[in-house]
Amino acid sequence: MPIDRKDLQNTLIEMKRLYESDPKKAVRSQEMIKLLHDFSVQELKRLGISEKEVTIRTEARIFGSHKPKEVDVAVIHPQAGPLIVISLRSQMSSIEKNFANYYEGIIGDVISLHGKYPDLVIGQIYLLPKRTIIKDKNGHTRKESHDLEKKEPLFLRIANRKNGTDRMDKYEHVAFLAVDFLKNPPEVLDIPKDPILRIEDFYDKLLATYQERNPFLDILE
Repeated sequence: MPIDRKDLQNTLIEMKRLYESDPKKAVRSQEMIKLLHDFSVQELKRLGISEKEVTIRTEARIFGSHKPKEVDVAVIHPQAGPLIVISLRSQMSSIEKNFANYYEGIIGDVISLHGKYPDLVIGQIYLLPKRTIIKDKNGHTRKESHDLEKKEPLFLRIANRKNGTDRMDKYEHVAFLAVDFLKNPPEVLDIPKDPILRIEDFYDKLLATYQERNPFLDILE
């Protein structure tokens, strides 16, 4: 089923409120991104994942190929271990300056997890704003716009991992969430163009891929 659009909009409204009240605190404390963690948990539950069989945890610690890693959202079975992992990333400023480093980082993360768990279903949600307002130390503001269309091909390169023998540097599914936070309420943009990267059925695809790979371990109510 498609995502709960109203719940997503309410989540973005609260993210906007937090950012406008104190941008540095909202980002550094991870208050903003944790709202998307909670949204993801609710979507997984809405799809019918039963917590009688598994736990759905935020900020879970699981082992990668070389060391423990903190993951944003994880569906974990007491015997089988992690079954589904969702990583969430947002950049609210200095996007062109820092995007390459963050992009390299999310590739490193998925390689580490797939190195330990080749069949683990891993999703990535990457949120970018269309425009941001930057305040200097004197309180002056300027608007910073971003060319989001140029990011789409980069996300396509690391999306749609087919099976446990496919490239470890790809995610099973990627959602590119482009938002105009200067509108009230914030507006989810008609970007990306490729449906592979749309958030509307992101959680459905994660669950479908999990079920395809694990036909004998039912986690639905």
